[in-house]
Amino acid sequence: FSSWHSATSKSTSELVNTAGSESQLAFKQQDLLFDIAINDSNLSSSWTEDIVSIRHDPLNAQVQVKLRSQARCPRPYLTGRLAGPALILIPKWNFHVSSSDNSTTLTGTYDAPLPGKYFLEIIAQFCYDFSYEVLEPNNSDPEKWSYNFGKDCLEEMLTNRLTHSMASINVTLEAADGYTGAGYWKLKENYSILVPVFTRFQPPQCGPIKPKNVSTAICPTVTSLERFKPYESFHWSPQLYGLSPDQFQQPKHIKICAIGASHSQYFVEAMAEKLRVTPRTHNITFEHLDFRYPMSINVDKIVEGNCDKIIIAQGQHPAAGFQGTILFNNYYQQNYQHLKPLLQALPDTVEVFMRSLHYVPLGFRRLLCPAKDSRFMPVYDGYNVVLQRVTDDLNSDPSVGRYITYFDTHFIFAPMWDSSGDWNHLNQPVLLVESMYITGILLGLIDPNTKSLIIE
Repeated sequence: FSSWHSATSKSTSELVNTAGSESQLAFKQQDLLFDIAINDSNLSSSWTEDIVSIRHDPLNAQVQVKLRSQARCPRPYLTGRLAGPALILIPKWNFHVSSSDNSTTLTGTYDAPLPGKYFLEIIAQFCYDFSYEVLEPNNSDPEKWSYNFGKDCLEEMLTNRLTHSMASINVTLEAADGYTGAGYWKLKENYSILVPVFTRFQPPQCGPIKPKNVSTAICPTVTSLERFKPYESFHWSPQLYGLSPDQFQQPKHIKICAIGASHSQYFVEAMAEKLRVTPRTHNITFEHLDFRYPMSINVDKIVEGNCDKIIIAQGQHPAAGFQGTILFNNYYQQNYQHLKPLLQALPDTVEVFMRSLHYVPLGFRRLLCPAKDSRFMPVYDGYNVVLQRVTDDLNSDPSVGRYITYFDTHFIFAPMWDSSGDWNHLNQPVLLVESMYITGILLGLIDPNTKSLIIE
């Protein structure tokens, strides 16, 4: 990686560090809980002046970022990823303000399946984490979810990395023994040398329309897919051992309909063409119904489709803002208002599901300011909370008279969220694993709550 990835800094006076080496670190007595102090920031980062410390708490499997009082961005949207024996995304960072000095601490908890050394990257994607609008316990009214994220711009991707280029932590055996996930992307055996996995992104000069007089020298480095190849091997946890298309054979023919845009189409193609689950081989037909927005749903056409099971995912076009920014409150209203008549019209025998929406990489349209495409991680975090709330509210509405199941596939796509070759759709290894998992849920083979095979 180029020079802006390799700058390091001295640690603060609280912690004694021999920079750039694997030597032992000495701590003051109160810091004995922490096995390593990650160099506070990289010197090229725009966050250097605001970071008090970045620490690893191995006993609680947590990484803590402490920001000074009156920091430029006291509540940023952070993304953390560990690259070691497995590839792990630190999904959400809890926020706390100190009553003594008004400093803020963001704590991310990781769920690692294997012990050992992991490189750590933490970046700040946004100055303000607006996804908290729908996560705040005291803000449960969807009508108040009105934050206009369409005006927010990404932090500068060349200077938004908080950690230095070789920052690493050691995941303990005890932490790995506490792993709760359903599966993970494991380092392939033929890759013996660990390297960091930095966030992949596409600066405007690396896109199809290149600005004049802007160097493209960094493009091969920041856009390369090579960083993901060591991890393109997915391992199911014991509760899902043995999951394969061989289990999908049905005694009588069923039809699975996927409602949404191209991500739903890719699911259908993955099952029918890549995994070869077809009417002839498994008694299953997959069909894509191209309704890209909740308000574009045509109830009559869906009912006439004679689907036995329906899987809905309509978030890419609403999040992109192709027809204007659809804020969290509007997204709730549109989903509720258009899903309710569909659920009421479908025969009782039809099962309806809704899955979590995929993250997409930071393509050049999203790096513009203002962005030309708002498909950002905090938007999807908010949208996914909205979808959970929609399904809960529909399930508790007596006039609906049926149940819709929401389930989450983050554990599959999130660690590889920026690995899409076309800056949009899941890459093939991720697509095939997720498609198989989704089909297992639709066929009643997997309990979506426990993420485990149902043993009859």
